[in-house]
Amino acid sequence: MTRTEVMNILKDTMIQIDPDAKKIIENCSEDSDLSTDLGLDSIEMLSMVIMMEENHGIDFSDIKMSKIHTVKDVIDYIVSKK
Repeated sequence: MTRTEVMNILKDTMIQIDPDAKKIIENCSEDSDLSTDLGLDSIEMLSMVIMMEENHGIDFSDIKMSKIHTVKDVIDYIVSKK
């Protein structure tokens, strides 16, 4: 899975979680902070992980969510697993 594919999956998932933030999410970059820039709280981040596991078979079982802060962190983790 390429970084671009992961970014698209991530954006689609975040938009499903918070449709009101669609413009912000569509314009995010790898440097965007999930909390500060995209406005995701801990419940929304957990929802994102669950949705990505269920819808795309991405396994987050060994990740420490406290180490995930940016879009790049999520993409790096997923790319390293595939």
